[in-house]
Amino acid sequence: MPETGQSWQRAFPPEAAQAAEARAWVSTHTGHTDAPQITAELFIAVLAVHPSKVQMTVSTAGIRLRITASGDRMLSLQALYGPGRVIITELSTAQGTAVDGRGLWAELGSEQP
Repeated sequence: MPETGQSWQRAFPPEAAQAAEARAWVSTHTGHTDAPQITAELFIAVLAVHPSKVQMTVSTAGIRLRITASGDRMLSLQALYGPGRVIITELSTAQGTAVDGRGLWAELGSEQP
């Protein structure tokens, strides 16, 4: 787990192939084995509403790691409740929708299964 109290952001082009790049980028900032899969699911969920970019954020606070994906359009019901949400729910300790309805986040503890 990286040093606590850190935050990183990066914007990605809105293309499905960029999900792999987002996974790799998040992996460089975390040591959590579930972070890449959660990143891909968050990325694809936001990508479903055709944003002009997908903004990924990785933040640490104490033993928590938060991964956020957001765009510039409101998320659809499919993005909020689609099959990827099941994966996110199962792998994260907490998850939710951004207050503005344009992003999703998932939180992981530093303890790995």
